[in-house]
Amino acid sequence: MAAEIIKRKLEESLSGLKVFGSFATSGKVPGDVSTGLSVHGVGRIAFPLLEHQAKEVINVCHQAPFGKGSETRIDESVRKTWELNSEQFDLCNPSWPSIVNQITEKASRELGCAPEVTSRASLYKLLLYEKGAMFKPHKDTEKEPGMYGTLVICLPSEYQGGAVVTTHCAKSKTLKIELPEFFHSYMSWYADVTHEVKPITSGYRLVLVYNLIQDSHVSSPSAALTVGEKMRLEMCYDRGIRPARKYTDASLSLQALKGEDRVKAEYLRETCAEAGVCFYLASMEHTKYGSVENNFYDDDSDEDHSAHHHTLEDVIEEELSLKRVVDLHGHLLARNVAINEEDIVEEDPFDGRDPDHEDYEGYTGNAGASATHWYHDTVLVLVPLSGRQSLFSIPQRRGDVNFSGWVLGLIDSVTNYPDDSFSRRDLAKLCHFALRDPAKASGADIYLRTNGNEIFQAPDSSLLIRASILLADLPLFEQAIIKEFTASLEVYQHIGVAMFIFKLQVKDPTINGLIDNLSAFHARFRALTGIEKGFEQAAREHTLMDDARVQDLKAWVRGRSIDAFQTMKTVIRDDGISMVDLARKEPETIKLSDCLNVAEPSMKNTAFVTAFATRLMSAYEEGKIDKQQANETHQVLLQSLCQNFSVECVKYSKRMEPGTDQLGDVECLTNADDVDLLMYQLNAKDMLNGLLQIMKQLLAEAKTCDTMAFEAFYLLLLKHLITRINAQPNLLEIYRPLFSRVLSLYICRYVQIEPPAANLSRDREGCGRCSDCHTLDKFLVDPKLKSRDFPVSKSRRHHLHEMLNDTRHSHETDRYRGDTLVVTKASSSSDRKHTEWKKRFARAQEQIQSFDQKALQNVLGEMYETIVELRSARRGAKAQPSLSHPRPGQQTQLHIIDLT
Repeated sequence: MAAEIIKRKLEESLSGLKVFGSFATSGKVPGDVSTGLSVHGVGRIAFPLLEHQAKEVINVCHQAPFGKGSETRIDESVRKTWELNSEQFDLCNPSWPSIVNQITEKASRELGCAPEVTSRASLYKLLLYEKGAMFKPHKDTEKEPGMYGTLVICLPSEYQGGAVVTTHCAKSKTLKIELPEFFHSYMSWYADVTHEVKPITSGYRLVLVYNLIQDSHVSSPSAALTVGEKMRLEMCYDRGIRPARKYTDASLSLQALKGEDRVKAEYLRETCAEAGVCFYLASMEHTKYGSVENNFYDDDSDEDHSAHHHTLEDVIEEELSLKRVVDLHGHLLARNVAINEEDIVEEDPFDGRDPDHEDYEGYTGNAGASATHWYHDTVLVLVPLSGRQSLFSIPQRRGDVNFSGWVLGLIDSVTNYPDDSFSRRDLAKLCHFALRDPAKASGADIYLRTNGNEIFQAPDSSLLIRASILLADLPLFEQAIIKEFTASLEVYQHIGVAMFIFKLQVKDPTINGLIDNLSAFHARFRALTGIEKGFEQAAREHTLMDDARVQDLKAWVRGRSIDAFQTMKTVIRDDGISMVDLARKEPETIKLSDCLNVAEPSMKNTAFVTAFATRLMSAYEEGKIDKQQANETHQVLLQSLCQNFSVECVKYSKRMEPGTDQLGDVECLTNADDVDLLMYQLNAKDMLNGLLQIMKQLLAEAKTCDTMAFEAFYLLLLKHLITRINAQPNLLEIYRPLFSRVLSLYICRYVQIEPPAANLSRDREGCGRCSDCHTLDKFLVDPKLKSRDFPVSKSRRHHLHEMLNDTRHSHETDRYRGDTLVVTKASSSSDRKHTEWKKRFARAQEQIQSFDQKALQNVLGEMYETIVELRSARRGAKAQPSLSHPRPGQQTQLHIIDLT
């Protein structure tokens, strides 16, 4: 069938689909409902909103910012709104969450979400609009994983104006609530919808803003198709169909599609399955670069300075590609796949469209003005089974192909449809190609090199092993396991299955070589345990558990495990766990005393000893190890921890500059999960002296450890302990001093005291003759201003550009604001120090706010506000209250022990 006929029939068929839902919706909340809103620093808010309370709320609010590219800006000409973060107010009505759930369900259905897909609303902000408040046209960003839209709940307030104008795909819809002072109401729209908040003309509007989230783990529902006759796609080759909405890369999957898009996709999925056609999703990008009209010196130009893009006069370069191709589950298959406009079903898809993004380069003195336009779309890609290889064929597609995604999808196809010859063929070809020329590129990533270029990322060995079993391909299996890799227990189970299926002997040199290449005891023990489990699983499925090969395999695993234990030289955390597991498995051969003898040289290794002790106690509680041996061994380990406990960190590179928000150069070897479990076990066994000694060591280490250990270890431990306190309130007084001291040290040592405020005064750079340069110099010498806007004409902007060209100051034209020149002063060393401190301060605030605040307040008591507001970083550290703990063996009275 000719391509043009297929395109026409696709368009006709899809246009006939009956869909429900809209890109935006609004309505009143039925019934007499209440939020119980209480604003910190103001108190309970009465409704309808009173003017004096609105002003009180404004006093504790901050100006709402907006995003421009990677920057966050405040500009009242773009957005004029007051806001509070979610932790700055409370919704005290216990019934309010259920009311929000009802509103969310209603709004999501009106937006066209499938009934079986569950949406939830995540509280984001409280916004207050006063007279003149507005927000220019914009789109919402994806603020958290799974976000697909915004829900605004308007609280009863008397105001005029403030209509929300939503626009999508050349359609416009205005959301406006009648008699807003008497009802709760809601407005909702998809995240990719352009919307504008018109100015409030009188009164005040108070709204709660929620992010609409869709759970990414629910199963994909089936749409109820209303088309009477389905069209067969017999020869549709690489055809793209553009949905009505755009989707972020993170949310691109069948389940994430909404409304009309979901119906089209479900229709095509069923039709493609019948016709033998593959169906994928992709992010398409169309790029145009060219010159634009240059009227730089023409002050009388008729150009619309408020336009958001420039018209390309001459297109110099153009590119169309699929930036990401994913399967229906969202698995990445390919990147940067070049296509032609003729591949798209829709006729002239870019005609008459404004670009989604523009990069404008103004007059530079050497060249005319130019611009790059980007158009972004989500598309549905149809490929016949027989032509699927085209998407990973280098001569035809020269893009990045994610082999792991392809192999994973093909494994699923072969598993579910064993007779699918196309999938079996493609899976075998992909796997053997991946093993043809593997080469280490960087770190643990393995790429396939073609013509000297790193193009294809090779699939994980575990996938190749699974594929070899499905295809009964022994050469593929042997090649896969000789690759150097670190595998999970599940992968070794697959190897065990393969050993059974391919009838490999325990003396097989390839298998033994795999074990020999693992240097650590725990790695060998884990590999052997996984192989044994997989072999037994396969034998059980074939009802051959009595086969002599099963006993041979068990004897081989036992011998190699004991040998690995006896030849162990150095230990790490995981070795402590594996030693206990081996002693449980082979109690007649491996005694706990043997484990202690092996561990003796490493008793100062806190991570190892802690893991050894906690695993031992867990095995004891499960009744799987000798009681007397366990008690004696645990006593030795605990004594070592009380004497040698340390928070061990390893640096992999030069220490980062202060203010960094990364943990990349430091790894904390001491495991927060292990220490939490150790403290829990000591408390459960009434070993309070041991618990107090561990806490004393923790506090001592907090004074000297690498500062990045606070986030890599201490804060994680405190979060675990809060969970313990919630379950066992009697732990509160025991752990309270640990919280206050550790968090105080975190602020003192990591954030540090605020440095002196930077002096932003700079040298004059103007010509000294014109009024614009006089204003520029006045700004440059101002000790407080960092940035300033200069809304001047083109020729005057050009003059200011010339004055600043040879300086380190930034000077850029912001065409979104009427061709305004934005000048930002260059940073000095004092600026940088203060900027670094602000980064550390903001990061620490974020980290502390990530705790359960009510639980944290309960633990910290009177220290809560001091710590949460990081007062010591601004005002100097205050003396901490003494630390008190219960006396060993006493439950109701407290014995004071100073751990400082």
